[in-house]
Amino acid sequence: MTGRRTTIAEFRERARQHQAAWMRATCNLPPMQYAHVLLPPLDAEAGRNFIDHPVVLNAVSGRFPSSSARRASSALYRNVLRSGHVPFNLFGPLIPLMGRPALAEFWSSLLALPIRHVSALRFEHAPDEAHAYLADGTKFDAYLETALDDGRRLDIGIEVKYSEGSYSWGRREKRRMHASGSRYRTLSQSSGLYGPVAWRDLATVHLKQMWRNQLLGAAVRSRVPGVADFVYVHLFPAGNRYQGQNAARYSGLLTRPAGQRAFRAITYEIYLEAARPLSFALGSIDWVEYCQRRYLF
Repeated sequence: MTGRRTTIAEFRERARQHQAAWMRATCNLPPMQYAHVLLPPLDAEAGRNFIDHPVVLNAVSGRFPSSSARRASSALYRNVLRSGHVPFNLFGPLIPLMGRPALAEFWSSLLALPIRHVSALRFEHAPDEAHAYLADGTKFDAYLETALDDGRRLDIGIEVKYSEGSYSWGRREKRRMHASGSRYRTLSQSSGLYGPVAWRDLATVHLKQMWRNQLLGAAVRSRVPGVADFVYVHLFPAGNRYQGQNAARYSGLLTRPAGQRAFRAITYEIYLEAARPLSFALGSIDWVEYCQRRYLF
């Protein structure tokens, strides 16, 4: 465990330095403020944590309406190191392409699935029926509704990480996850995604969020009318070895072929390189280059 903590600590420090350099080049920072991971209030209020385009900024304000004063103090608008703002920069530029063949081809190629049409993109979302079933507050950072070549509906839930490692247990979370009759263990067995005792490895601080996300997807598939299948995507930069190692561990606990088919671990590098043909989506702003410069080092 010590090695994992060291790895994520080293990556987080490198990410902090990279974001500090971006802030120095982008914002009017006072001398010696380079070490901070919070944008100055005026820059936060102006939305500088996001790509400067109405499509992206409207996606943020549409999902999280807030006053100027609240934006100036909000972690979403100010914190450059946490991943909260990242989904809007990675996926917001795709909004103008909704319904177009190029977007379907992109996701089809990235996920190796026969996707014919992409009809909706939402942020910080979970369908009500599945959200109420798990009742633990889990939502996906980005959520896509698509149609496959045969007309069946496939939904895609995406969890985005940047500098994050593990999360400590919530006040009641550990007890709920370990309880023999919990919905986590019941749904794990009925979904066909895991073996009968996989929950023992999943109910840890390292894998619990991936487990919860996958089960939310299983609840979508079983409880939301019209959804025939679901894929959970775990997205992270290649340099965050903690996320990469644990995604590999998690994948090894999934059944074959059902569990493996329902999960994808994808790096920022792979996602952005695949998205390069869509870099025109925001006109003169090359959003792919922006994200590569902003997040990769």
